[in-house]
Amino acid sequence: MSAAARLGAVGVLLVAGLALGQANAGPAPSSPEPTAVPVLTGTAVCPDVRQDGDRGRTTVGAAGGATREGGPLAGPLRKDAPLPERFVGPFLVQAQGAGLVVEQATRATTGGRRGTSSVTCSAPVTSAWFVGGATTLGSFTELVLVNAGELAALVDVQVWTADGPADPRSGRGVSVPPRSRVVVLLDRLAPDRDLLALHVRTTRGQVAPALRVIRSDGRTPLGTDWVPTTVAPARGLVVPGLPAGPGRRTALLTNPGADDATAALALVTTDGEVSLEAVTVPAGTSVAVDLSEQLARTPAALRVTADVPVLAGASVVDGQSGRVREIAFSAAAPAIEQPALLADVRLAAATEVTLLLTASSGDAVVDVVPLAAPGELPQPLRVDVPASTTAAVRLSRFLPQGSSGALTLELRPVSGQVHAARYSRERGRSGPLTTLLPVGPQPRTVLRPVVVAEP
Repeated sequence: MSAAARLGAVGVLLVAGLALGQANAGPAPSSPEPTAVPVLTGTAVCPDVRQDGDRGRTTVGAAGGATREGGPLAGPLRKDAPLPERFVGPFLVQAQGAGLVVEQATRATTGGRRGTSSVTCSAPVTSAWFVGGATTLGSFTELVLVNAGELAALVDVQVWTADGPADPRSGRGVSVPPRSRVVVLLDRLAPDRDLLALHVRTTRGQVAPALRVIRSDGRTPLGTDWVPTTVAPARGLVVPGLPAGPGRRTALLTNPGADDATAALALVTTDGEVSLEAVTVPAGTSVAVDLSEQLARTPAALRVTADVPVLAGASVVDGQSGRVREIAFSAAAPAIEQPALLADVRLAAATEVTLLLTASSGDAVVDVVPLAAPGELPQPLRVDVPASTTAAVRLSRFLPQGSSGALTLELRPVSGQVHAARYSRERGRSGPLTTLLPVGPQPRTVLRPVVVAEP
């Protein structure tokens, strides 16, 4: 696999101005409303690009926007900047225009980090939530905090576990120097704990956070992947992209509040919605629900309806003969109501990528439109998703049979609402290589606040 980063047309995030009230223009409205303005510029940060042979080979793919520059965080930014041959560190993309999506994927065939891992590179934020990971024997979980700004950032990290919340004092006041990265080992914040959930919140500045899980049994690798960010605590959540197949599929629920939660669970499968038994999630704790039997032959999304706000995610352990395993994670994601991008879909004879689309309320229709592909650009595909079902689309259909290459795709909702994720599985001689990415909407506008002059 080439060490060069593949950067498509790029752009993202956020600029907001001020609308000033005029004192001589009469009384201000009692409840001034913010107005939507187009996104003009933005930044995305890939947390850990590894270029060290079979132990980690990374690609960075980007789509959306108008112009872009990229490069290692500490180096100069250039158009179509290649990744250094022996580089390990954050990769920064800055762009003009709306709709930036940047994806990082690492493939390692040997060593303790064997596996395929992918992450949607984050914009700098002030708050992020994660569900996934553990610090028990054989599980290593680390939080990567990247500060792309020119001033130091301060971060508080709160952790919840199967046994209750960790002591919050150990995660307070993490300092991240300007244009640098800090790695927080979770076993220092919550030693020997399972079913982790995190809230990362800055008290000064912004950071791009990412959570990585690595599992092993002695010298036998049991998989690695990034945990995607999840929707903030809510009473209604959808976790898309749970693939069918052998191995363990687990729903992850966390209640960060002070009152016990009762959560009704349902699987939205290819044949319709299947209700499961309600689950009690005690205050301040995480619980796991085994879905392996239900998902052995059908993909699905998980629908969660709770009486108090909760967090939701899922883990997927791919099982086959032999001791080697692979893991992947999904997370609650909002429905796609505007075009969304898949920046870097890599296909080969041994690799299939499946797009999983779930109609969350009513029938939905989605166009899957290729924007970049090897050779002649394939024709778009229209997908009908009946209400309360999940449709599985094999993305290899966009390439000639037996060929390989990388695709950039856009999901264009025609009607209804869908939740989306994609699952990549490569057949390997020593075991599978898998990764899972929820597909989120890209902001095209931001709200411009209204400032009213005092009389």
